[in-house]
Amino acid sequence: PTRPSLNARLVDAADPSFRRTTLITLCASESEATLWRRLAWDVITPETPDDDLPFMLEAALREAELRREEWDLVNEYYRRRATLTADEEEVLEAVVAGKLNKQIASEFRVSIRTVEQRRRRVFSKMDVPSAVPLADCVATVRTLEGRRFRRDRAEAHAVVRHAALASQET
Repeated sequence: PTRPSLNARLVDAADPSFRRTTLITLCASESEATLWRRLAWDVITPETPDDDLPFMLEAALREAELRREEWDLVNEYYRRRATLTADEEEVLEAVVAGKLNKQIASEFRVSIRTVEQRRRRVFSKMDVPSAVPLADCVATVRTLEGRRFRRDRAEAHAVVRHAALASQET
């Protein structure tokens, strides 16, 4: 039986939501692994797949579950954040930056009472009791997104390097 091949154009056309799918594959070559990395959230490439396959599959499934939980957390954050008004968004960013109500009121030229009301609505809509859990939530999401961005950027560099090497060989 022949192994199915992975077409680069199909990878580029894949629905971004596919990145949430748990997919475990053993790659025959680094170029195949590179294509899977463009398609999947992350690819785990074993050094010796035959020896440690059951252990690696368990680890991959645990990692996939962790990634799904992270994805759900980020989606829930943005679902809640989408309910905020523009004024509440400004207050959220100011609170996360550690500004006091008086500073926020002065910066946006509103009363302290207005800031307090907006702040209460932000806490309610984001389902947090105070500024510390709100800042923690925002920091967590930004960390997860930063990790994702770094992975995408590293993959883009790898694709460019691979293309440059391929063009030099011809």
